[in-house]
Amino acid sequence: MHLALLQTRQNGLYRFDQPDRQYSVAQARALQEDMLEQTFSLMEAARGCDLTVTTEAVNYPGGPDNVEGNWLELLPGEHDPLWGRVRQAARKLGGYLVFGCYRLDRGIPRNSAMIYGPDGELVDVYDKIQLAGDEQRYLVPGRRFVTVDAPFGRFAPCICWDMQFPEICRTLALMDARLVVCPTWGWEGVYAHARAYENGIFTAGAMSVPAWMDIEGLRHPSEAVAPWGEVLARASRNRAETLVCELDLQQSDAYHALRMGDRQPDVYGVLV
Repeated sequence: MHLALLQTRQNGLYRFDQPDRQYSVAQARALQEDMLEQTFSLMEAARGCDLTVTTEAVNYPGGPDNVEGNWLELLPGEHDPLWGRVRQAARKLGGYLVFGCYRLDRGIPRNSAMIYGPDGELVDVYDKIQLAGDEQRYLVPGRRFVTVDAPFGRFAPCICWDMQFPEICRTLALMDARLVVCPTWGWEGVYAHARAYENGIFTAGAMSVPAWMDIEGLRHPSEAVAPWGEVLARASRNRAETLVCELDLQQSDAYHALRMGDRQPDVYGVLV
């Protein structure tokens, strides 16, 4: 299967190094649109791929403290025109699309991964379980794991901070996901590669380049990682781009069977 990871370059709304920066609702909306247009543009190079993954929250509105006005106005609800644009984009791609976004779920603000099929229809929605930092003040976490059975194999989404917790990927591996894809703002190789190796699965992150610097230190660009821990494809550290790579999820069979089959859950009581 062919996997496309859309690595964006963030704009001013993502200036986490300037926590006191202020925007009007109109300014924030214009910057949201800029990021959405960048994301849809990157999809052009992903046409024909079996699975395309965006970065986390491509329509990020800034935090509530950064917006002068009603912050919730910037989050799309169930009938927002954005979803029509995403459905159309999925149809053009001709494969599955994992679209990272902030949204209102019956009035509840969430950080989500919307999963669309090749026909442009919504397949399922995953809501980020492990909210990070200030998100814990103004978003509501999800309580449900999601897997999708596609012609190329079973895949599952998680979002950014989720990958820091071994239990997330282990749960998805026990649900027989062979590929975990992660819209993210912080893809750190020290754990991202471990999640693939320790579970015998493929992992892949669609990373963003920060607004004020390149991707540096422990953080890696967008990557696809094999069940044996090898990085199969990696994007650049300093620009927006579409990373396309080929994966054979059947290659995970032996690794997955070893990692899952040799577990001794009867002595893991402290975990639950």
